[in-house]
Amino acid sequence: GGVEIDVVTPETLDHKLLQWAARSEQETTLDAGARVWLSRPPFDHAKLMTVDGAWALIGSGNWDMRSLRLNFEYVCEFYDEGFAKTVDDLIDARIARSRRLGREELSRRSLPTKLRDGAAHLLQPYL
Repeated sequence: GGVEIDVVTPETLDHKLLQWAARSEQETTLDAGARVWLSRPPFDHAKLMTVDGAWALIGSGNWDMRSLRLNFEYVCEFYDEGFAKTVDDLIDARIARSRRLGREELSRRSLPTKLRDGAAHLLQPYL
């Protein structure tokens, strides 16, 4: 089998500039073969990840270089199949309430919107 990756992110971020910058990351994620899901409000800052039903990561830390270097966030990893199953169930429930982002939706953006999103992406290390 292959690797299946689902990324769930809020449909609406808490800062507009970050929302625009996220579009470039979503394109890259889709290009890599992952599925991107946009969760509806309310905004959820939690970070959850599982691998092979045996390992789980939970916390509040953003997974970008700026946040990993500068922010003081809490992230904890667990090697426990029971706990990983619980986290998988939480992720599955979130996906069930989300909508899948398709490449065609990102492609339909106007040129000015794509330029705005690209410029915001360039500012991302400073946001």
